[in-house]
Amino acid sequence: MKFGFVGAGKVGQTFGRYLSQNGYPVVGYYSRTYAHAENAAIAVQGRAYDSLESLAQDSEMIVLTVTDQMIEGVSRALCHLKTQGQVRFVVHMSGALSARILERREGIQYASIHPMQSFAKVEEALAQMPNTVFGIEGDEQAVSVFEDIFRAVGNDIIKLTEAQKVNYHLAAVIVSNYLVTLMQFGLSQMAAIGIEESTGIKALLPLIRGTLANVETFGPEKALTGPIVRGDYQTVKAHLHAMDHEAEALYKHLGRETLKLALAQGMNTENVLALRHLLEEE
Repeated sequence: MKFGFVGAGKVGQTFGRYLSQNGYPVVGYYSRTYAHAENAAIAVQGRAYDSLESLAQDSEMIVLTVTDQMIEGVSRALCHLKTQGQVRFVVHMSGALSARILERREGIQYASIHPMQSFAKVEEALAQMPNTVFGIEGDEQAVSVFEDIFRAVGNDIIKLTEAQKVNYHLAAVIVSNYLVTLMQFGLSQMAAIGIEESTGIKALLPLIRGTLANVETFGPEKALTGPIVRGDYQTVKAHLHAMDHEAEALYKHLGRETLKLALAQGMNTENVLALRHLLEEE
């Protein structure tokens, strides 16, 4: 199976290199910016292509690693090529969109695959790739091909339906993107008392890592610690008084969700009612 990539950004570079390192030939990249395609192709010993048509001539599997907004247009351009070349499969790597967005041509199978990890930098993402879980959805034969690939290289997979894609991606956004937002929220409280960001990050990261380790070992319910699960009304009240209105609203919302989780640990009913009243006050 010869892989050709449309899009030479961080996701395309990382996945292309991962395939290449595991013995799957990547013929090269096509990108709107030719220099980006050249740079990505060097790492896989492939070539930079100057047109979709030339990429299709050499590829059996076309992997679209462009932005979500571009996927439909690129697939339409592929579909309308005079010849499909060697192409037998077309796949995109959006977490939220299903394979249905891809315009179809007879004789080609379509799928979406999504690595459940972040791609801040290529080298770091590549190092994490062996432990990454992939979501797969689409036509049966295309899904089967990727099942075989990921089984061979050791990655776990989650088989999805079209209807499940949005919730699957929503989960990724909440725990990845919003974790960064929560980190900034925490750092803002340190900044309010004059603690520099670098010091705050150094202080908070071990706490985050320990919490993640507890979630992995015990699950979310048993990993939960802190004033809400302890029923510590006075501490929560002090937190609320220390924040401005906007921060207080976010804290209350998160607190209400945390209280739901804490209930699974068998909290005292009186504590639950008191905290719920405090967190619901306007």
